[in-house]
Amino acid sequence: VDDTLGVYTEKYRKKLEQIGHSKYQAHWGRIKKINQYFGEEKSLNSISELDIDEFFQSLDCKRATKLDWLVVLRSIFELARKAGAISRNMVLDYKLPIVHNELNTEAIKPFSVEEVQQLLSHSQGTTLHNYLGIAFHLGTRPEETIGLQIGDIDFQKEEVHIYRVITKGKCKQPKTSGSLRTIPLPKNANLYLKKQVEIAKKSRSIFLFCKEDGSPLNDIEDIRGVKKRNGNWYRLLEQANVPYRKLMQTRHTFAVQAIKSQQYTLQEIASILGHTTLDMIFSHYGRYLDQSHLKIDRSVDIYAGKGDVLGDTSKIRHKLV
Repeated sequence: VDDTLGVYTEKYRKKLEQIGHSKYQAHWGRIKKINQYFGEEKSLNSISELDIDEFFQSLDCKRATKLDWLVVLRSIFELARKAGAISRNMVLDYKLPIVHNELNTEAIKPFSVEEVQQLLSHSQGTTLHNYLGIAFHLGTRPEETIGLQIGDIDFQKEEVHIYRVITKGKCKQPKTSGSLRTIPLPKNANLYLKKQVEIAKKSRSIFLFCKEDGSPLNDIEDIRGVKKRNGNWYRLLEQANVPYRKLMQTRHTFAVQAIKSQQYTLQEIASILGHTTLDMIFSHYGRYLDQSHLKIDRSVDIYAGKGDVLGDTSKIRHKLV
C-alpha cells in the first residue's frame, strides 16, 4: 500500500471539497504547507513523533490556530491508517505543549489612543472610517461587525444586538452562545453608526455594511483588503504612520481602554466581548490589570458603615485585659 504523504493529503483535500467543508480554503492552505514541509514523497511511516513536534514548533501562530493544523494532520494520518498504509495514527496521541500567558500577550497589540485618533482622522471618506469608529467603541469581532443589520441597532434603548457573523461568504450564528449578546451603545459610537445606516439605506440594504447593490459582504476582506502589503487597511496604516497590526486589534484596543478607564467591571467587559467567564480577560489582558487596584477610591466602605464595629480594636484589647 502506498504510504507517501502526498497521496493522503490529496485524499483529504478531495474529502473536504466533496462535503463543502466551511474551512476548506484554510485547510487547503495548510495541506499545501504540510506537503511543502515534509515533502509529498515522504513516507508516513518514516515520520517520527519528534518530526511532528518540530513541525508544530515551526508554526508561527497562536495555539488556537495550531489546533486547526492538528485537526488537518490527524485527519491525513487517519485516512492512511484506514487504508492500511500505517498501523497507528500517532498524531491522535499528540498534545500541543501548554503555552503560558506570555504567548497570548504577544498577540495582543492594542492601538494607543493617539493611534486611534490617527486612524480615524486618515480614514475619513472611506468605508474604513465608520467601520473603525464602530469597532473601536463596541469591541466587536470583524465578522460580527460586518454581520450587523440596521435592525440590530436600537438608538432609543442605546443597545446593539449581535445575532450573526459573516465569513467566507456565509452568514450564520456566532460559534458560541456567549457571542449572541446585547452590547450597550456608547454615545461616541452613535455618529459612526448613524452615518453607516444612511449609507445602507441608500443601497436599500438591511445590512449595515454592504456591496453597492445592497447585498451583504462576503468577508471582512471586502473592507480590509488582502491581509498585508496591499489593500485598504495596509495603506491606511502607512498613511497614518501607525505600525502594522491586524484589524482584529480594534477589539483588543476596546478591551484594554475599557480596563484602563475603570468605568466597567471586568465581568461587564467580558459580557460585552462575548466571553462567558473571566478566564479570557485574565489570560489576554492580565498585564493591564497589574496596578489598577492602586487607583481605587480609598473612601469606599465595603462594610456599609459597620467596619468600626467589626474591627473595634479597643473592644478587643479590653477583652484581652
